[in-house]
Amino acid sequence: MIICGAFGLFEILLILIVLAVFILPFLRMLGNRRKQGQYTEKLDQLERLERLHRDGTLSDKEFNRQKRKLLRTRQ
Repeated sequence: MIICGAFGLFEILLILIVLAVFILPFLRMLGNRRKQGQYTEKLDQLERLERLHRDGTLSDKEFNRQKRKLLRTRQ
């Protein structure tokens, strides 16, 4: 192996173990936080639409159209 010239097999295995144990779970956690933020933002938008509908600013038809549009989009 070409890599074994600079590193021994033990060092390569150690690097792979460190990546698997420490770094990959951290990266997954960051991805989950981003998803939670997207869901929270979408929930806030839905609540705002509901308030506008309840206050009479949005008609039933417009409320349903905006709600479908919001739920259909991906962020």
